[in-house]
Amino acid sequence: MATKSGSERAAFDAVMEKLPAAKLKLAIDYLKWVQSDAAPPWWADCVCQTHTGRLHPYDGYIMLMLELDLALGQLAMARIHVGQGPAPDKEQDRNETTLRAAMPPGWSVDVGGYDSDGSIHWGDRRPDFVDLMTMSDPRMHPGAALEIGTTASHKTLLHLRRRGALARWPYGSEYLWIFEFRGNAWGPCPEQDDLERQRDADPLPRPAIVCAGLRIESQDSSCNTGEQG
Repeated sequence: MATKSGSERAAFDAVMEKLPAAKLKLAIDYLKWVQSDAAPPWWADCVCQTHTGRLHPYDGYIMLMLELDLALGQLAMARIHVGQGPAPDKEQDRNETTLRAAMPPGWSVDVGGYDSDGSIHWGDRRPDFVDLMTMSDPRMHPGAALEIGTTASHKTLLHLRRRGALARWPYGSEYLWIFEFRGNAWGPCPEQDDLERQRDADPLPRPAIVCAGLRIESQDSSCNTGEQG
């Protein structure tokens, strides 16, 4: 859990307070889905994990924006098996040792920092990212900011927009989840109108985040059995 900037949070709240009522309702409906049995249990924890487990409708809105990024091919994801969840924040050395033991060859990890909980570097040994739509000129990144344990949704969004990639190790998760934003990092956050119209026309029995999770599980199974995809 990295130190949070009060001014950053205040600026974010000011923007979110101007959210139109229709989009706020969409965010609330999406949050209900995220908290249902139909949603992948890890998705909410990757974007916004709190000590109380309570989420704000604005958290749902950010999750929805990120799912739209995923559906449009602007967001790719991967995971690394760690085998256990992180220790409390004060045990940075223990968390670093655990993560280093789980890193693929050639990767490095440093735990500790101010605006994040550390960083991961993979250079040209890139993760096996899953994307749902291939961009013509995707942005690639040599590493990612690291957030361990609890985090706020606005921090997740800012890391992806500013750093381009984020590695998340939530409490209770045996996986390190890696997200890479391949769109224009300095452009505006995507609007939800397209996704809203799409869901009005088609309820999407398998939303983008579900499809991506299934592909990752299939990819892991192929690696474990030696199959070639």
